[in-house]
Amino acid sequence: MGIHVEWANRERTLLIYSFGGSWDWNDYQAASEQARGMTGSAAQQVDVILDFRHTNALPQGMMRQFSSSFRSLAYQPHNVDRMVIVGATGLLVIISNVLRNIYPQVTAKVLEAPTLEKAYTLLGLTGQNTTASSG
Repeated sequence: MGIHVEWANRERTLLIYSFGGSWDWNDYQAASEQARGMTGSAAQQVDVILDFRHTNALPQGMMRQFSSSFRSLAYQPHNVDRMVIVGATGLLVIISNVLRNIYPQVTAKVLEAPTLEKAYTLLGLTGQNTTASSG
């Protein structure tokens, strides 16, 4: 399946990256470019969810690549607000915690949630119409 990027609501204030099955860093870079274009064209603030619940394994080079990704958070389009990592386990949690310590100012708006429902709650979107699958 790779990585799928879509708007999760009609208002285009929530973007979801859905990681599924196997994916590699080329897939991630392509998804990131697509998401930058989508968020950059939105007139309002946009929150982002990275949904890792359905991925089989993480590609090699995770620390290096995620370190680069966390650093690049400082260069997101001006309207990107909060980011929620959903379904992080094992190595991803460890790497996320290390990067929070290395880049505390950049990662201040990066949150974690075990489910999409909890992510929506963290973002204050409970009860709103979202189109992304919560399965």
